[in-house]
Parts: sequence; structure tokens; C-alpha cells
Amino acid sequence: MNFLDLHCDTASKAFNEGKSLMSNDLAVDITRAENVGADCFFAVWSVYEEHESPFEYAVKVIKFIKSCRPNSLISIEGGDVLEGRIENVKKLKAMGVKILTVAWNGVNQVCSGAISGTGEGLTSFGFSAVRELENNEIVVDCSHLNERGFYDLLKTARKPFCATHSNAFAVTPHPRNLTDAQIREIAKIGGIIGLCPYSLFVGGNSIENFLAHAEHVLKVSKTDKILAI
Repeated sequence: MNFLDLHCDTASKAFNEGKSLMSNDLAVDITRAENVGADCFFAVWSVYEEHESPFEYAVKVIKFIKSCRPNSLISIEGGDVLEGRIENVKKLKAMGVKILTVAWNGVNQVCSGAISGTGEGLTSFGFSAVRELENNEIVVDCSHLNERGFYDLLKTARKPFCATHSNAFAVTPHPRNLTDAQIREIAKIGGIIGLCPYSLFVGGNSIENFLAHAEHVLKVSKTDKILAI
């Protein structure tokens, strides 16, 4: 069986700690993944809360990832990486970025996160960024996006988008999770939902807690083609 992790945070951690992606003592490395037939999108967490220039940090981590495996799947977490400049979308495409998680917990030039405390949706720049991302074949990821931002995205998107690491709000009512209405909309446009095993989002540490979210998403979406675990 082949496995694909839609959102693996290990690359940034390995880079920050000076460890190799090929072999390390972290949760994931390329050697172990290949041995079990698994692959992942290495998600570069690049936000203003941590970096003066999220774009410059992302460039460094992407170069690090490619030095370990040139054909790695790469995503970015945080619309902060665009730094309010639409031309950075083409630069990300040129570096091989395939997915952009437009929000994180806070507010950036694109949108607001689900726990940012604001009800604002996509900014005017955010609407333009979504169109430019689609034009450059970078998939928009709505995980972390607040509810208004989600519906703004739904209104403007011309291509399917995804939620790489989100769960079901009906099972665990956390603001990071998707409502049934959101799940149905993602299914309707042909998108994909990747579940996140973080205990706070699934309501506990057991496999039963986790599977309850999978079962609920499948039931609500009425399709077996939406879910990635």
C-alpha cells in the first residue's frame, strides 16, 4: 500500500536543527518513508511570527529539501510567504511549490486564520493571490482559514482546492475543523481533505477518535474520493 502525507512539518524542523532529511531521529525521514512505500508534501512553515522575511526563509528551506531529494513534493504553510507581492507566486512555482496553505493562526496579507479572532475573509490582495496561484498550478489549501475566508475562497476559486490537515467540527468542535457545510462544498468541487491526528483537533489520542473523523467526513461528503489520511 502507498501512503501520502499531505502536510509534513519535518523539513522545517530538520533545517532549523541542522539535521538531514535523508536520515534523522525526527518523526519522518526520506529513507524510512521510502522503505514503507510512503511519500509526503514537505510543508515549509514560514510566517511573520517566526521570520522577518517568510519568503527568504522559505527559499532556504526549499533549497535544503531539494539538496536531500530533488524531486520532493513541497508545500508552504502561510500566505505570509508572498509578503504582499503577487510576483512571488511565480517564484514559488519556479521552485517547485505545489500547494500553498494560505492561512496560519494569525492574520496575513492574504487572509485571516481560524483562531485569529477576526471575522475578516480574504483581502483584496488575497482574491488576486488565489487567481494567480491557480494560474500557476499551485493548489490552494484552506486548512487554518477562518470560515468567512473559506467562503470567499469558494466564491473566487475556479479550480478544486484542498484542506491538507483539517478534521470534522461536528465530531470535535474546534475552530480549526471543518463544518459539515464546508465538507460538502469541498466534495462538490472535487477537492480533498487530509485529516490531522493532533489530539486537540480529534478529541483524544486514540485511533477510535481519529477514525470517527474519517467516518464522519465520508458520510457527510457522500463520496470515498475526498479523504486522504
